[in-house]
Amino acid sequence: LKLSLHEVSIQNLGVYDASSIKRFGMTEKKAHEVMEMALYIKNLITPLGICQIIDIGSGKGYLSECLSFTHGFRVYGIDSETVNRNSALDRCRKVEKYFKGKKK
Repeated sequence: LKLSLHEVSIQNLGVYDASSIKRFGMTEKKAHEVMEMALYIKNLITPLGICQIIDIGSGKGYLSECLSFTHGFRVYGIDSETVNRNSALDRCRKVEKYFKGKKK
């Protein structure tokens, strides 16, 4: 079994909302699901003082991005498919560029 790892560590770039997420290939439904799950995870682990997350089976990295960009967690994504890792890294760069441009 070969696993690919990607790290999402660009934190608190801005509001990660449905309209900006759709720019990067997620449907509105998927964006809603990702944002709700990220908020659930944040509320679950913040009281425990956890600031790093390992996302096993991270796929394209949607949840990892949201947890990092919106909630400030350091996230490590692990997936068995190299194509998913490459897609997640490419997407992460595009999202980072978009949000950094919005902050100016």
